[in-house]
Amino acid sequence: MSRIRVAVDPGTYKCGWAIGPLVSDSFLKGTVNLEMLREYLTWIRRHFSVGSVIIGGGTNSQTVAEICGSVFADDVVSVVDESLSTVEARRLFLLERGEVPLRVLLRSIHLLLLNPPLDGYSALCLLKRKS
Repeated sequence: MSRIRVAVDPGTYKCGWAIGPLVSDSFLKGTVNLEMLREYLTWIRRHFSVGSVIIGGGTNSQTVAEICGSVFADDVVSVVDESLSTVEARRLFLLERGEVPLRVLLRSIHLLLLNPPLDGYSALCLLKRKS
């Protein structure tokens, strides 16, 4: 079994997560409430061989790093700069939907106004940066 990477984009009440690469270089992503993070990471550790855990260095990163360190060995957990990960997350969100250029512009305005949950996409951006 090959080793996967886990990325966590920490927040005050919820965290984005991403794991991969899986079969055919695919990734999974999503959002989990902060109080469920330890249980979720424990589930990942039981079902996957984890090689590294990457944590975005923004809001609440120290608390999330402590949670990750309690589930995984400290030597696989690292905190990284998450500058511009939200901008990258918006781009991934649009690309995943196959938007055409005019619709990308309109959707970008929509994203700025409505601010949909991009936590999982932000974690995926952190994961892909460390590829």
